[in-house]
Amino acid sequence: MSKEQYFLSIEPSLGLKEKIIFNIEKEAKKKAFFAFVFGGLTSLTSVLAMVYSLILIIKDYYVSGLSEYMSLIFSDSSVLMGLWKEYTYSIIESLPFVTITLTLVSLWIFVWSIKYIFSNLKTSSFIS
Repeated sequence: MSKEQYFLSIEPSLGLKEKIIFNIEKEAKKKAFFAFVFGGLTSLTSVLAMVYSLILIIKDYYVSGLSEYMSLIFSDSSVLMGLWKEYTYSIIESLPFVTITLTLVSLWIFVWSIKYIFSNLKTSSFIS
C-alpha cells in the first residue's frame, strides 16, 4: 500500500472540522482583542504625551521670548516691513522645535493607533 492510498483510506474523527474552525475563530478573536488593547493603550499614551507636550509648548513660548516677537507685529508693523528678514529669523530661532516635534509625533501616533484599532475591529470582531 502506497502513502497516498494509506492517507486516503484514513477517515477523520467526527466533528474535527468544527473543532478546527472553532479554534481558528478563537485565535482570531484573541488576536483582535490584543490588537484592540494594544491600540487603546497606545492611543491613551499618545494623548497623554500630546497634553504634556502642549503644556511644554506654551511654557517654551513664553520662555523663549516668542510672545514679544509676535507682539511686535501689532505695535511696530511699519518698522518690521523694513527689517522683515531679521524679524523672520528671530521668530524661527525662538520657536520651540523640540516640543513642536514631540507634539506632532504624538499626534501621528494617536492617529495611527486609532486607525489600527478601527481596522482590527472592521476585520474581526472579538465582542461576539
